[in-house]
Amino acid sequence: MRAAKERNQLDPELVLTSPLTRALKTALTAFRDDKVLAHPGFAELNDRRPIPENRGRTLEELLCDGDMLEMGLEDRVDLSHVQALAWPSGSTIDGMEFLRERPEERVVIFSHHNYIQRQLEHSLHYVPNCEPIHVIVDFYETSHRVRLSDAQHRWWNLSSSTRFGEEVD
Repeated sequence: MRAAKERNQLDPELVLTSPLTRALKTALTAFRDDKVLAHPGFAELNDRRPIPENRGRTLEELLCDGDMLEMGLEDRVDLSHVQALAWPSGSTIDGMEFLRERPEERVVIFSHHNYIQRQLEHSLHYVPNCEPIHVIVDFYETSHRVRLSDAQHRWWNLSSSTRFGEEVD
């Protein structure tokens, strides 16, 4: 229910996701009626010992995953960037540079702990699992900065008992 409420509040122009299992399944579940664009530039950065649901897979492996196919992988997910970039290719592909070239302004990104920490310059001591983090991205000529939105700061200033899990109006 919360995901549906969040989706209606966000009204994204673009839904981006890491092509790794966990993020891809979350994106397909949360945005059931939207097309999703998978891009390896939003994948987990620490691939030395990835947990199974965050491991990189070839495009062929992804297309053989029965659960993913049932969720609409072939019909709802644009995998052209995954194929074009020969995933898995490590953490050298920058998703933010890809985003810089996009015209959309309201974007939802499904990614992973280490990626989020790096983008927010390790300003969070905790990255909540499956919780939206509202940020603002400032693009400069040769760089970018990701920062928490004022709304996110207000949300996280609530008491910890209401911050994670309970509805807050």
